Amino acid sequence: MTRLCLGFAAWIWILASFLVGCATVRPVPGSLVVPGSDEAAAFVWKFYGAPGPVPKVRWLAPDCTKPSGKPGVRDPFGRCKGGWTITDGIVTSIWIEGGTFSGDTALAHELRHAAQLRWNTPIPHHVEVVPAEDLCGLVALAPAVAVLCERHRRFLEVVDEANRMLSERNM
Repeated sequence: MTRLCLGFAAWIWILASFLVGCATVRPVPGSLVVPGSDEAAAFVWKFYGAPGPVPKVRWLAPDCTKPSGKPGVRDPFGRCKGGWTITDGIVTSIWIEGGTFSGDTALAHELRHAAQLRWNTPIPHHVEVVPAEDLCGLVALAPAVAVLCERHRRFLEVVDEANRMLSERNM
């Protein structure tokens, strides 16, 4: 009987977690309302040809400085980034007041990650131990690395193209 009750309690907990945690998207503290962001996200999502609804975008004000000297936001692990994507339904990006979607945010980059998650083809180019740029210098030592480097290069090309198209539309 105890085993049955524990099983039943576990199912209730899972169901409650799903209904409370997954069915509702709560804004994170400090989230910003950014006019035009829905249109910009929809444009990029359509450009990528990604399936399903456009992910929700959480905009955060800068709270740190990245190693490049540019402003950033802290990810869930405390690292200073331009944005991050953990699921295909929500992306997080920096928003700089007076900035543009194409030049001052990680919108196109993070939406590309979300699209890859929808396509089940994530590109592991944010390996903290060895950044992709450094890893690609090792192609001569490990030819299999060439495949990852080519995927990373293509990823960046597509994101750059999305940002260029946003810029042409004054977004």
